[in-house]
Amino acid sequence: MENQLTKKTYDKYDEELIESILPNGLKVIFSKKKGFQKKYATITTPFGSTDHQYYDLNLNELITLPLGVAHFLEHKMFEKKEGDIFKKFSELGANANAFTSFDRTSYLFSCVDHFEENLKLLIDLVQEPYFTHNSIQKEIGIIAEEIKMYQDSPNHKHFFQTLNALYPSHPIKDDIAGTIESIQKINQKILYDIHKYFYHPSQMVLTIVGDVDIHKTIDVLNKHIKQLPIIEDLIEKTIIPHETAIQSQYVEQYAPITQPKIMLALKLDPYRLSTVDKYKREMAMMLALEMIFSERSDFYIENLEQHVIDESFKYGFIEEKTFTYMMISARTKNLDLFKSNVYETIEIFYHNDELFEEKTFTKLKKELIGDFIIGLNSLEYIADQLTKHSFEQLEFYELLDVINELSLKYIVDTFKEVIDEGQFIESVLLPNESKK
Repeated sequence: MENQLTKKTYDKYDEELIESILPNGLKVIFSKKKGFQKKYATITTPFGSTDHQYYDLNLNELITLPLGVAHFLEHKMFEKKEGDIFKKFSELGANANAFTSFDRTSYLFSCVDHFEENLKLLIDLVQEPYFTHNSIQKEIGIIAEEIKMYQDSPNHKHFFQTLNALYPSHPIKDDIAGTIESIQKINQKILYDIHKYFYHPSQMVLTIVGDVDIHKTIDVLNKHIKQLPIIEDLIEKTIIPHETAIQSQYVEQYAPITQPKIMLALKLDPYRLSTVDKYKREMAMMLALEMIFSERSDFYIENLEQHVIDESFKYGFIEEKTFTYMMISARTKNLDLFKSNVYETIEIFYHNDELFEEKTFTKLKKELIGDFIIGLNSLEYIADQLTKHSFEQLEFYELLDVINELSLKYIVDTFKEVIDEGQFIESVLLPNESKK
């Protein structure tokens, strides 16, 4: 197996990555954490809630999937003919879980002992689907209740209200769990077809972090995993629409809350930049927002003292493959004053470069670097980042070099470019009592 392994060493972090492509196409990434008792493994497919269409090349047909099918499949994968696989993980002393995001589905476990046995279970989990009509109907009922619970959550409702205002057609606007109506359309054929195409080993990445015997693990995988022929020219993922327009500039809903909530969101073009430049833009905007809106900023202190905001005030910049947005949100009694203060502050920083102080930038940059290094002590963080960046074809351990290269001028220039490029929308959630 020696010739199947590719080793990358990162001396400055004392980290080592070993990669292997198995005969069936499965990519395996090892992060060797010497001396760690805990071991962590996750296997991921780049199939998430936004993957609602694909083109079947054999049938020469565009297949449209029911909303929520990726999340539904995640639930069903734990059910096997012999029972719930969660119980087996527990008996082997492992904590197992799974999640579905907009762009991927991951299955994972952590353990101290019985690593190889748990790894076999993880492989069985993703390669042995078991769907029956009765179990699917039962799951429809369970997930329908889950959807109702989400819909009753003001924060959840507010977030997707905002996304719907930003995106006219991008599937990010649709709830990851789907709708009560959409999941009714899910059947055995749909689930088995998705599994065949998107859960094929050649589509997946297995990431293992911990002090494991790599050669022994590779041997276990080769013996246990199905040696399926690599699928080629069977399907094509549809391209997410490239849209620049927003759906609505202002949206509002009512909910059982005591104070209004507001999100000011700005939509950007995700396709204009290379993958590395997207990461660089994300880091730059995170630093810019910290300089403008952090708890140490004049904006935060003044608005907190005036009771315009409270501890719920948040901001963020999300940069993903097919979508990019900035959000500033708060719970506030004075919506108009909050909006005007945010817009005014952004305008002031836009026209006054000197407000971006070198001293503050240096401090925040050091904190960002520190957070990156601290994260290297978390097996879960390492596995998640290695998996995510593997699909994006980025070298995770080289991203710190990107952060180190950031200059104050780049932060300022990026901020101005983002503000020029973006389109702000206002998304408001109002108390039921305020209905006229």
